[in-house]
Amino acid sequence: MFNATLNKFKGGTTDTVYIHAGRFHADDMMFAAMADIAIRRGGKKPTIIRSNDVEAVRGDNIIIGDIGRGIYDHHMEDGNFSIGTQYNTEDYIAAACGLLYRDVVKVLFKEKTETRAVFEAFLDIIEHCDNTPDNNTFSDSINFFTPTTDNSLVDERANLAIKYCKDIINGFISAHQKEMKGKIWAIPKV
Repeated sequence: MFNATLNKFKGGTTDTVYIHAGRFHADDMMFAAMADIAIRRGGKKPTIIRSNDVEAVRGDNIIIGDIGRGIYDHHMEDGNFSIGTQYNTEDYIAAACGLLYRDVVKVLFKEKTETRAVFEAFLDIIEHCDNTPDNNTFSDSINFFTPTTDNSLVDERANLAIKYCKDIINGFISAHQKEMKGKIWAIPKV
């Protein structure tokens, strides 16, 4: 049996990302996007696989988000949340993207800045929506990427949703770099 708890992000060696199949959620798409960016910064080209069969997953250079009860899965059999809950600042509810973020934060953001704090608040909102009946515009927009009638579009639409998330993250990274250089820019309120 595969032990998903061993698959922690390792910069420079991680190259494969697993997220769940089915309906797209903001937490798994942000997880894949953050992993993609962090893997590319480590000099590798990532492979992203959507599957619910974590038992079929093999390899040492993989991370698994939101499936398999691994370190980046916030669901527990009893319906409670994983130990990652202490990392969410809004309401102490974690999701896959927030659990990965703690391991890639230094890859994405070199220092603590206002930009980084706003990004963390953004992740908190995604995590809250993923774990409660509440919703928000961003999480809803990711859900709407999921094809409802033509299953042949699933991979294409998943890639678009991940690219959308990567564009947002890269926007934050760019603003962070400007802020570190002392350039003034408008900090969004979340």
